Amino acid sequence: MALRSNKPLRNLGVYTLRDKTLILSKRSEELSFLFSAHNWNLHGPVDYRVSHGKIFRRGQSTGCTDEDLVDTGITAKSPDYLFSVA
Repeated sequence: MALRSNKPLRNLGVYTLRDKTLILSKRSEELSFLFSAHNWNLHGPVDYRVSHGKIFRRGQSTGCTDEDLVDTGITAKSPDYLFSVA
C-alpha cells in the first residue's frame, strides 16, 4: 500500500473535526498536528496527528481522515506572541 500526502491543508488554519474546533500546524505535506485552542496557547500537547491522510490520537487511528477536516476559513495567530518582549 502506497502512502499518500495529506490533502492541501493550511498552516495555522482553524478546522473542525466532528464537534471539535482545532488549529493546524503543518510540518510537511505528509505530517500536520492539530491542537485545541487551549493546548495551542500552551504550546502543546498535540491533540491529533494528521499523517498520510489519516488522523491519529495518542498514536491510535481515530477512523477519521483528512477529508473529515472542515476548513472554517479562519487563520489562527501563532502563540509566540505570549513570549514577546516589549
